[in-house]
Amino acid sequence: MQIIWVVVLLTAAIGLYFYGNRTPSIKPDTAGYEEKSVLPETQIWEEASQSLTEEESKKVAGMEKAIDTLTSPEQRAMIYEGLSAFWNKKGFPAASALSRLYGARQTGNSAALHAAGSMLMHAAELSTDSNTQKFLFTESLDVLQKASTLDSTNLDIQADWARVVVLTSSKPMEGIKLLLNITRQEPRHLRANYHLARMAITSGQLSKAVTRFRQIIEWYPSYPDAYLGLGEAYHEMGNSDSALYFLKQYKGLVPDPKLQQQMDEYIRQFQKP
Repeated sequence: MQIIWVVVLLTAAIGLYFYGNRTPSIKPDTAGYEEKSVLPETQIWEEASQSLTEEESKKVAGMEKAIDTLTSPEQRAMIYEGLSAFWNKKGFPAASALSRLYGARQTGNSAALHAAGSMLMHAAELSTDSNTQKFLFTESLDVLQKASTLDSTNLDIQADWARVVVLTSSKPMEGIKLLLNITRQEPRHLRANYHLARMAITSGQLSKAVTRFRQIIEWYPSYPDAYLGLGEAYHEMGNSDSALYFLKQYKGLVPDPKLQQQMDEYIRQFQKP
């Protein structure tokens, strides 16, 4: 098993807790979708709904019905957040992200839009369907741009928006320049540095990735994803001892017992002769 697939699977499971995932090597062309009979948004909900038990279907239907009875945007947003958490627990990041998007549209505030945009970006990176990926990236870019307009001084929003620009634009350097500008304004900015470190791995600049990940750990020693990133970078460099060390550090910082078990299983396989 290659470490890249382990990283994708582990990062998917902690999408609601931590930002930043493995950058896909293929940038989506958002000009149009491949011709299919089912629209990406419809496909997402069909696949998610098919996974439900009868009891779960009743639960979801009840929550959706409750939304229709509420007049307060804040209350409707809270129900959508509950649905988002439900779909995340079920292992459907796209459905979870769309639920959060629907809730963010109720209130329209920058914080809600930012959270939705980041989740949509995360779900897009995990998608294996080209149409779904294009749809999610397009929605993410749109909602993060709106959040950025509402709160232009929020560097976290700017950093996530810049990352989606890198992933979707024909001119990715525009997003990279924005991330570098953020680090000049605030050298220890977590999101900007993390996104740049991930991009360094994708582009094969492993020594730069290691340097930036180590800086993040120095500044934020309890941030798990930096250890995971270092483990991946060292693995790509052929340094198995360092890779194992940082993967174990990551495992010790992750709060989810299931992720800890997955990491234990992977480390045992990693150590096989």
